[in-house]
Amino acid sequence: MLIKVSKSLTLLVLAFVFFSFSKKIYLEPEQKNELKEIYQEKPSRKSIQAGYILYTANCVRCHESSGIDKMNLFPPLAKSDYLLKDQKRAIKIVLFGAKGSMKVNGKIYRGKMSGESHLSDREIADLMNYINHSWGNKGKITTKNMVKKIRESR
Repeated sequence: MLIKVSKSLTLLVLAFVFFSFSKKIYLEPEQKNELKEIYQEKPSRKSIQAGYILYTANCVRCHESSGIDKMNLFPPLAKSDYLLKDQKRAIKIVLFGAKGSMKVNGKIYRGKMSGESHLSDREIADLMNYINHSWGNKGKITTKNMVKKIRESR
């Protein structure tokens, strides 16, 4: 009798393990879209185009259309080691601004930048995607959910 219980128990456990791991995991449509964005090597063309418009409206006054301030008053965005090194920090700067000193490409900049918290999470993501993929930059993709988490963490 003990052997029959053990075999039954073993079969029951094996069946449970098999069916537990063979179940499909269903994602909400928003989760599927976020995964698509994360797995892409480049942001969508629409995101970069929207980012260009946002950059022109909000950033070009200081950082100029080339991503490099010719007067050297503001940190460059083009090929910026500081910008590309830490994506979360870059998103925080765009959202909340920055003050004090920062070393960018070997040069120290002192000043203050106001944040763009009036922009939506999607707009900040598009703006970051434009900056991270312009002027020779090879940055990471920014998603609206990344921006949302950083905005909510403050």
